[in-house]
Amino acid sequence: MDSLPPKIRVLHVDDEPDLAELTAVFLSREDDRFVIDSETNVSDGLEAFSEREYHCIVSDYDMPGQSGLDFLNTIRETHPRIPFILYTGKGSEAVASDAISAGVTDYLQKDTGSSQYTILANRVKNAVASYNAQETIRETEQRFSELAENSDDILFSFTADWDELLFINSAFEEIWGIPAEALEDTPDAFLAHIHENDREKALASMEKLSNGTPDEIEYRVIHPKLGVRWVHGQSKPILDEKGSVARIVGYVQDVTAYKKDHGLRVIETATEGISLVGPDGTFSYVNPAFASLFGYERSELNGRSWKVLYQDGEADRLERNILPGVSKHGYWSGETVRLTKQGDRLVTDHRLAKTGSGSIVCTAQDLTRERSTTTKPGEFYHLFEMTDGSAFYTLDHEGYVTRWNDHARDLLGYSVEDVLGFHLETLLSSESADGSHAESFIESARKDGEVTAEVEWHRSDGSTFAAPMTIIASHTPEGTIRGFGVILAPEEAASVPT
Repeated sequence: MDSLPPKIRVLHVDDEPDLAELTAVFLSREDDRFVIDSETNVSDGLEAFSEREYHCIVSDYDMPGQSGLDFLNTIRETHPRIPFILYTGKGSEAVASDAISAGVTDYLQKDTGSSQYTILANRVKNAVASYNAQETIRETEQRFSELAENSDDILFSFTADWDELLFINSAFEEIWGIPAEALEDTPDAFLAHIHENDREKALASMEKLSNGTPDEIEYRVIHPKLGVRWVHGQSKPILDEKGSVARIVGYVQDVTAYKKDHGLRVIETATEGISLVGPDGTFSYVNPAFASLFGYERSELNGRSWKVLYQDGEADRLERNILPGVSKHGYWSGETVRLTKQGDRLVTDHRLAKTGSGSIVCTAQDLTRERSTTTKPGEFYHLFEMTDGSAFYTLDHEGYVTRWNDHARDLLGYSVEDVLGFHLETLLSSESADGSHAESFIESARKDGEVTAEVEWHRSDGSTFAAPMTIIASHTPEGTIRGFGVILAPEEAASVPT
């Protein structure tokens, strides 16, 4: 037996000295690892036990003064687990019952012949081996429990089908924000606090583990008071001797701080301009790229209104047509014309996303620098400053005017401030020559990339004229519609007002 010590120290108490000596001799013959100390009464036995360490106690039952059962009760007050075998010649069912109630390890009736010592030797060795194994497990569990309770990570163990919690440390309550006792009644109660968009992923991981495959996963937990927490977990199945999953063990680590630090480093070094506008409309954060894009130092923008980067008309358009949609739907993307610190106009690919706290995350990329000499879909920004007299303006992805060049102002009579936020249909008559409407032109450009049609235009003074219109779709790098460019050629636009 691997868990037996090199020397098995046994305290034997029996009021018959000759029998005690004979027992010691036969046990030593059975196994030379036995070291037997013999005493003839309980008092001497208790004294010997207090002075030396023993692996097992063997005691007679019927002795003068104190009985073997009294001896057992006294030992159990201070040593509840040490092996204690009652070895008696005057036993009964009542004695055996009392001994079991008092915590006896084994009960053996004395017999005639040497074979009884073989049985006793085996009982002692089995009791010692079992005790040592249990003590090793207990000490390991104790050390594990101490480590677990001092760990910031969740350590857990569930049955293979997750229907019973076997162990979990107090870190669970810190990260999940609910008492661990909740899992004793409902083992999968932790699932309700996993972010709804991550719950399917967590369930898939649990199923994989139940089928015997280790897994690693990252997901979000909704803490009742602290909100979203990011966690990283690693788990593995423990197999039994038949190769079946007996239980699931693992740990879960709160990586929220790491996520924030990592995310901030990414934002700080991003080439894309990123800012955060608080509920009061002022910048609470701008990254270096955002400040540089508009020619400012970061400190010059933090705490200032976002409107500092816009002309009044463009700022009004955002407040009137775009921000309500962000508040309602949580997201918007399109093009806006902004102003640098030096007063230069900057065409930007602009994206807005609302956060849970009411702030708005803003991203900005300079589209002015993307201008080229071609008019392929999505590359029409150079047309804004055409010198051939063409009217050119841009629409967002829904068809509202976002930019307006001077030629468009001259031909149609609307100033930039007046026209920003107009829908394309406001500038056209109700139908084109072929019966198409503004929405159908936009949809055709969205589908085919470019569409040209003869339409009737409305000037600001109420007059109209017929001229061809070309709408070109602009796409983001991801392939979604950013907006549209609209060209009105000058020679056709010069027709006499009707």
